[in-house]
Amino acid sequence: MYLDNKIITLNSAYATRLNGTFNSNVLFNFRNILSEDESFVRAYISVMNAQFPNSFYIISTSNNVFNYTYNTLTLRTITIPVGNYNATSLITEMESLLTLNTTPMTIAIDADTGKLTFTASVNFSIYQTPFSAVLGLFRETTISTLIDPVFSVLSVLTASYPLNLLGAKQILIKSTQLSISSFDSKTLGINDTLACIVNGVAPFGLVQYEMTNELNKNLLINPNISAVDIRITDENDNLYDFNNINWTMTLCLTVERSDEPRLAPTLIPIVKDLGDKKEVKDPVDEELKLLESGI
Repeated sequence: MYLDNKIITLNSAYATRLNGTFNSNVLFNFRNILSEDESFVRAYISVMNAQFPNSFYIISTSNNVFNYTYNTLTLRTITIPVGNYNATSLITEMESLLTLNTTPMTIAIDADTGKLTFTASVNFSIYQTPFSAVLGLFRETTISTLIDPVFSVLSVLTASYPLNLLGAKQILIKSTQLSISSFDSKTLGINDTLACIVNGVAPFGLVQYEMTNELNKNLLINPNISAVDIRITDENDNLYDFNNINWTMTLCLTVERSDEPRLAPTLIPIVKDLGDKKEVKDPVDEELKLLESGI
């Protein structure tokens, strides 16, 4: 048994982009990276290192929709422009959009609790969306629903939780072709995540990852690989928008190979039968041996 290591360097600049300038769903059209030949025993894949630009925004297309009602049951919507915000700039943007939508509100943040308070001249309600979770109105969620909104009392509504402008906390590298056995608490089942990287850098910085131990070497499910697909998502399975900026990573494909080629399954019974046969003595040879001995 011996190990056959192959280094695979990936640069999104040379990939086929499947989601345009988002640059987070790509395909590398390699040829015959791995095949289950006679010497193949098993294969492992690991992410040796990765470099991602933190060029994605805190408020993105996955969490920028605000659904609400204003003095009636008519649903209203504002869409926050994507970008990086702090509490002051986000409040200013929301108040401006609400006024343009003829539904003015004032929004204030409590310096001690970090919670937002919405005030209007009429009663209103706010529905559950990923953006309203950012505002602290609901538990963190990835869904939008038009049932069970939160209602204002005497035209005032204070969020239950602090404003959360931390943005995405993880960068997940996923691949269908390079699938391994990994699990996810969102689906409570198996998924195709190769590595999970902490995003701890400021906007427009560089997120860097380097493998430090063998625990990140994972058994490959698919023994025949040609093209390599890569998807980069956040912890809620939203594809990142890298805003056309490229990323790089290095993979290591480790193949365990046998020193002796494997026999085809159909040949195994034949070989076994041959091994079980007893030696048959030739009568002529036996007679010659007797004559030579002088008997």
